[in-house]
Amino acid sequence: MSFPHILITNSVPLNGGDEALLHAAIEGIMNRWPECSIKILCSQVERSRQYLPHLNLYPDLEYVERSRLRRLLMRLFWHLRKLGSSPGMINRIESFTASPERQKLLNLYQEADLVVSSPGGFLHDFYLIEDRLRGFEVALGYGKPLVFMAQSIGPFWKPQSIVRMRHILRQATRICVRDEASWKHLEGLGLDMDKVEQTADMAFLLYEKNKYLVPGNRKEPRRIGLCFRAWPVGDSVGRQHIIEKAQALAGHLLTNKKRSLYFLSTCQGITNYVDDSKLALDIIKGLSDHERQRCTVDRRRYTPHQLIKRYSTCDAFVGMRLHGSILAMLGGTPAFGLGYEDKTKEIFGQMGLSDYQIHFNSPLDQWISKVDKFLEANRDLYCRLPDTLTQQYKRAIKNLDVVDEILRNIATRP
Repeated sequence: MSFPHILITNSVPLNGGDEALLHAAIEGIMNRWPECSIKILCSQVERSRQYLPHLNLYPDLEYVERSRLRRLLMRLFWHLRKLGSSPGMINRIESFTASPERQKLLNLYQEADLVVSSPGGFLHDFYLIEDRLRGFEVALGYGKPLVFMAQSIGPFWKPQSIVRMRHILRQATRICVRDEASWKHLEGLGLDMDKVEQTADMAFLLYEKNKYLVPGNRKEPRRIGLCFRAWPVGDSVGRQHIIEKAQALAGHLLTNKKRSLYFLSTCQGITNYVDDSKLALDIIKGLSDHERQRCTVDRRRYTPHQLIKRYSTCDAFVGMRLHGSILAMLGGTPAFGLGYEDKTKEIFGQMGLSDYQIHFNSPLDQWISKVDKFLEANRDLYCRLPDTLTQQYKRAIKNLDVVDEILRNIATRP
């Protein structure tokens, strides 16, 4: 093997948090294997290419040939798997029936020396994962090493998901999880835990390039970064509840006349895509004229490293987007998490910051009291950040160690 060909699947680079994970993975791998070739399968590939022209982006399998015939074939493949047909045989049937566009993607799997599932938290039954699982099955059918990097995995309750995930994960080469909940979900699937590695979120690898932003001392919190999102997705009632609670929290923060608020999300600035800045505008509409004068809504899209620098201009950050909190901390800004999934509680816990996160559904008075305590502890938290981030960086490196070990084994094969 002159230089390794790596295929990263399931990326969503238009989402700033997922883009941060992707960049961390690519930068980390390239630092160790500078001559390697990395190709990425993602959603919304044409628009992603506009914003990330420097990456080799292709559509994920689930986004090509979405015809009735393809759905029937997927159903056939499911029955063949139940009957014990090998993934290799199913791949041969798929290749025989594939359109030219789909065949190009199958060729990428065949050419790859290693297939890596993009870091993140998308493998659970809150999302529709059937099409994503097909990509893993294709990789295994071609006999490719399959690695899961810094994943949050589970829960699963759909019978088909449980059967397919168990089958895929048992054949995977290595599995890196970023939280204890995922470890327990894998144990529940009856997995051999010897090939499972407990790591940290991949975004912490970005600390190496940004540690100069974390000097270890800061004034009282006057400029506070905020980030809110609509959740659950598409729930208009839930969106309104978040607006009302965010308005109340913002108004409370602004009772201190020295404070200003800066609204910035990891997910914004792209036309016809989820844009949290629209929610921010609706939030400040409910504030008084005097309060609005001390609010800034930044509506632009930034790269992960640009986001880190933007967040570094704040003295504290409060947000619903997990990677908003992580990128803020990477910029030296203490963060408070308003979690809507288990991953926020888990990752803040890993950092010894359990007291500085709360579920977004918690009552407003708990939001306010917890955030007040967070701001009171701001100086101490700021001083703790360098050591905390260094520890998470070292844990995140384990993901690269796993990839490195596999690539070295491949390189030594005759």
